[in-house]
Amino acid sequence: MSGYLAANPYLSHNLDEIERCATEAMESVRGSLSHLRPIRMEPVFVAARVADAIQYTKLPSGIEVQMEKLDRLPVVMAGERTLTLVFTNLLENAADAMDGQGVILIGGSADEEWVEINCQ
Repeated sequence: MSGYLAANPYLSHNLDEIERCATEAMESVRGSLSHLRPIRMEPVFVAARVADAIQYTKLPSGIEVQMEKLDRLPVVMAGERTLTLVFTNLLENAADAMDGQGVILIGGSADEEWVEINCQ
């Protein structure tokens, strides 16, 4: 089937346009939901939010996600769903930038006053 799409520029273009529109619609819905529901701040484990984001994100098979030192981070005050959504968006953007191939390394560190998450 994919060979047929590649051989038919009209269908290929339309499929790309449908995908673009669906992505824009999803971003709009995500933005709207964040305005409709107030963020309920609660103690959250960052590693759990990253793990959920990995599960929810449909990453290409050529992308591997590794977590480093996230389980050592203290609990943070955040909106659980919002933080998961932030990590989901980061993973999707990273996968797009990597053209579906490579390793995404998500690490973290903490001090008495802050928690830092980095993504490479």
